[in-house]
Amino acid sequence: MKRVPLRPVSKKRAREQAIRRRLAEQMWREGPVLCVICGVMADDLHEPRLRSRGGDPTDFTQVMPVCRDCHSYVHLNPAGATRLGFMKHSWDRDDGVAQGG
Repeated sequence: MKRVPLRPVSKKRAREQAIRRRLAEQMWREGPVLCVICGVMADDLHEPRLRSRGGDPTDFTQVMPVCRDCHSYVHLNPAGATRLGFMKHSWDRDDGVAQGG
């Protein structure tokens, strides 16, 4: 039996990452981008609605520029970040209004 090594990333995820990388590069080229939380230079792009909650990493209407420290804070404190609007539940509408849950 011939063994084939597993792909480190699926073809679908590789396509998503390529699209996201191109969009991010375009955004950074347009000029300095500031963190929406603290106002310093942004390093990362954060998805308020995570992929596990139905977010789309290639939709730039669903991402926000953040610095590395704020990005770490958001993911280490999901309850507080959700209360502040920096994370969304799967049932939250895009206009910020909760739909039950």
